[in-house]
Amino acid sequence: RSAILEAVDSEGHLFDEVMEYRRILEPAVAELAALRRTPEQLDRLKIIACDQQRRILIDGDDGELDAQFHLCLAECSGNRLLINTVALLNEQYASGRTADLRDASWHQFSVASHLRIIDALERQSAEDCRKAVEEHLDTIVHKHLFVTARD
Repeated sequence: RSAILEAVDSEGHLFDEVMEYRRILEPAVAELAALRRTPEQLDRLKIIACDQQRRILIDGDDGELDAQFHLCLAECSGNRLLINTVALLNEQYASGRTADLRDASWHQFSVASHLRIIDALERQSAEDCRKAVEEHLDTIVHKHLFVTARD
């Protein structure tokens, strides 16, 4: 486990840069998504969250579904540049979503956060959706710092 964390951290502060970028981009994406999402997109996000929960129960490797959730959220914005940016970000951040870096509490946090985002999208509350994404990202940063400090 610590070898993987060292590998992620040795990529030149990649995690810090990715999270800084995500904190700038994703709350704005969430606001647009809340206002523009279609019922079909909302249903897709719900399916991804359910699949993520099932995957956690099977083998704990939900990283790809986590990435899909964030890409689908960007798709709800209807902005092709934002969608492409999140897709590129997912590629850069793939090493931060490996099963070895995510314990049981992390998995439960991730699914619960995604459900809060879905709830705000369902209500079409741009403000609540922004807040849910900001809290999600802030918690990722704190969890990462806790995990790296512990090892």
